[in-house]
Amino acid sequence: MTARERLLSALRLKRIDRVPVSPDISIIYPAMYSGKPFWEVLLYENPPVWKIIADLGEEYGFDVMLQVPMDKSSTEQEIESTKIIEKNEDCQLVEHIYYTPYGQLTQTVQYPISEAPWRTVALVKDVEEDMKKILALFQNPQGKGIANIEKAKKYIGDRGLVGDYIGVPSYYWCLVRGSIQDAIMDYYDYPAVMRRFTKSYLEYGLEYIQSSCERARPDYFMFGGSYASMSVISPDFYKEHNLLFVQKATDMLNRLGIPSCLHMCGRSNEMIEVFANETNLNMLEPLEGEPGGNVVLSEVKRKYGHKLCLKGNINTFDILERSTPLKVTEEVRRCINDAAAGGGFILSTGDQVTRDTPEENFVALISAAHHYGRYTHH
Repeated sequence: MTARERLLSALRLKRIDRVPVSPDISIIYPAMYSGKPFWEVLLYENPPVWKIIADLGEEYGFDVMLQVPMDKSSTEQEIESTKIIEKNEDCQLVEHIYYTPYGQLTQTVQYPISEAPWRTVALVKDVEEDMKKILALFQNPQGKGIANIEKAKKYIGDRGLVGDYIGVPSYYWCLVRGSIQDAIMDYYDYPAVMRRFTKSYLEYGLEYIQSSCERARPDYFMFGGSYASMSVISPDFYKEHNLLFVQKATDMLNRLGIPSCLHMCGRSNEMIEVFANETNLNMLEPLEGEPGGNVVLSEVKRKYGHKLCLKGNINTFDILERSTPLKVTEEVRRCINDAAAGGGFILSTGDQVTRDTPEENFVALISAAHHYGRYTHH
C-alpha cells in the first residue's frame, strides 16, 4: 500500500498492511532540520514547514500527515501587515498589525534563532473594546485561496495526506488573548461578550470548513488546540464552549465524506467517551500517557477502538528525547500490542517531537514501527 492509502484506511478503521507511523513533528523539529534561523521557516516560510515535513518523511520513511491551511484572501492581505521592530543575530521582534473598521489590533511576537516563537504583546488587551475588532477578522472564507493546499498535494503525492485545520473556539481565544489564565477568566467575567464570540466563531469556522472541503478537498480536517485540553480546562468548560463546534463540524465533514481529526494533548481521557458517543469524530490524537497526560492506550482501544481511529502515544520527553533506541523500540512494541489489532491505529508521538531528540531515537521509532507493525504478526 502507499502511505496515502494506508493512512486513509486507518482513519476509516479498515485493516491494512502495517500500522502507519506518523510522528508529530509540528514546527520545532522541521525548523531545526532546515539548518536556518527559525524565523526563516516560521515567519517567512522559507521554506514552508509542510515542505520540510514532506522531505523528512521521504528521508526517514514515515507516513506523512501534513496540515496546510488555505491561503489568505485578498481582503485579509489588505487588512494585515507586518513590521520588524528589532532584529539582531539572535532574534527578530515582529509586530503584526490588523486594520478593522473599529480600529487596529496589534500583537508582538519574538522569533528566536533556535527556539519556538512567543507573543510578547497579545492581540486582545481589552475584552469589551477589542471584541468587535476580533469579530471583524472573521470574514470571507470563500475568498481564501487554495494554491498552498494544491501545491502540497502535488508535492506529497502518494507519500501521505494533506489536511486543513482550525482551532476550537476557546483555543483560538487563548491565542489572541495571550494568557491562558486571562482567556479562561474572560468566559466568567464577560459571559455575554464571550457568548457572542463563540457564536461568531462557530459560524465562521463552519463556513471555513465547508469552503475548504468543497474547493480544496483536503484529505482530512484537524481541530483542537493544546490550550483546550483537560490539563487546562474542565470537561464542563469544554462541553459548554467547544463541544457544539466539534459536533457541527464533524457532522458536516461526515456529510462531505472527509475524515475529521482532533488534537488534544495533555490530559484527554475525560473527553474521549464524549467524542466517541456524541460526535462524528473519526480520529483522536495524541492520547498522551503519564506523566503529561492520563490515557491508558489499551483501555481506550478496548472501549472506543470500534468508533475512533487512535493516534499516539510515544512519550516525547522521557522516551524519545531522553532514553535509548532500545527503549524507544520497546515502547513502539507496547503501543502496537495495545492498539493495533483490527486496524484503526496510527503510531505517533504524544505531542510534537522535541528539538533535542537524538536522530538515532527518531530512526528507531520508525524502524520499529515498520518491523513490528505488520498485520501478519497479529
